[in-house]
Amino acid sequence: MSILVFNILMFVCCYIALPIIYFMMRNEAKAKKNIVIGVTLPYSARTSAEVQSICNKFRKNLDIMFIIMTLICIGAIFIPSFSISFTYYMTWLVFAVIIPGFIYISSNKKLRKLKVENNWYSSFSEKTIVDLKTVDMPKRLISSWWFVPPVLICLIPVAATLFIKGNSEEFWYMFATYLVFALIVASCYLFFRIIYRQRAEIVDENTELSIILTRVRQYNWSKCWVWTAWLTSIYTIFFWLLIKNVIGLIISTAAYTILVVFVCIKTELTTRRIQQKFTEKSGTVDFVDDDRYWLYGLFYYNENDNRLMINNRVGMGMSVNLARLWGKIIMGFAALCILVLPVLGIWLMAEEFTPIRMEMTETQIIVHHLKKEYVIDINEIDSFELIDKLPPISKIVGTGMDHLCKGRFSVDRYGICNICLNPKNSKFLVIFSGDSTHIFSTTDEEVMVIYEKLARKLR
Repeated sequence: MSILVFNILMFVCCYIALPIIYFMMRNEAKAKKNIVIGVTLPYSARTSAEVQSICNKFRKNLDIMFIIMTLICIGAIFIPSFSISFTYYMTWLVFAVIIPGFIYISSNKKLRKLKVENNWYSSFSEKTIVDLKTVDMPKRLISSWWFVPPVLICLIPVAATLFIKGNSEEFWYMFATYLVFALIVASCYLFFRIIYRQRAEIVDENTELSIILTRVRQYNWSKCWVWTAWLTSIYTIFFWLLIKNVIGLIISTAAYTILVVFVCIKTELTTRRIQQKFTEKSGTVDFVDDDRYWLYGLFYYNENDNRLMINNRVGMGMSVNLARLWGKIIMGFAALCILVLPVLGIWLMAEEFTPIRMEMTETQIIVHHLKKEYVIDINEIDSFELIDKLPPISKIVGTGMDHLCKGRFSVDRYGICNICLNPKNSKFLVIFSGDSTHIFSTTDEEVMVIYEKLARKLR
């Protein structure tokens, strides 16, 4: 894969997060269920000039952020290095997540201050409201049987892989991959069930409105999880059939990602639009106010709530209760995963720019990169050869860059090989040892020296 193609793929994969975050955040300035930018307000306050001024400033800051971050992301397309490009995009992605959050928190704090100054509270503001009449709502709006076919479809590649004969290592990689797809479908069913375990969405004393709002979210998100399960099962079949076709895998993966993201966004926006329509006149008298449980309007913390998963106030889907131990663990792990992305780039830079070295002692051939990558006993070498051109290769597991290929690769004419080389070179040492085949290349001069030494020793 050329560096330009890699950069374009990285741009597409990373940049897609920005417009999603931007539009979802911008939508928070629209009142829904009496909430504006994470602050619960009465009807009269939502239409006031002060609140609208904060909302307009919030939108303007998001617009400026979107333009600047877009230009910064486009500039990375021309970076001539895999690892530097990856580090750049991962760092950009972290800021694309964090900066909108800071803009949101700033506006949320201004609205909270305005709310306190104007005493925009209701008689429910210090109470936890539960509408017992909503308990009798139907437990399921969509049948669980919709998940059975996707699970069975995902198990087809798993079952087929069990009958594959050949290299055992390749078998386990394939088997584990297909099994993960099946587990993703199973997790869709798990989230489908969680949707119906959430409390009713109450905005005021109107029970019928609470039932409507709750059923709107349950129906739309249960459909979303069914769609995701089906799309995942179809993608699994394409992945299985196109396992040797790199272009086909890229296209099918891109299509799957776009469709899943589209379904999720459409689900959330449809839910918001309907709930906004039903609650646009709510808050004229009393209204439910849970702001005290939402830190900065983003993070839910309620020691009196034993639930772990709750409906998110911002963005899509669900969030966690940070008052619960597992809530802290999940949120901490998610934050760590985001912050560690640039660190992965630094590791890749070390991979790309550290030269490969090869040495031959009296008893061993040793290949160094970031560490001792391979050690081959000379007395275990069955045969060896020097080739002037690297055959077509396909990565199974490892690193594949313009100037570095390292790990387990499928190589034309040689099968599954352990390789550590610069594919731009013109001299490659092939070593056959037992059931293993190794292909190494450092510099053309060093490869020739090792080859000649090995020839004198073994021939």
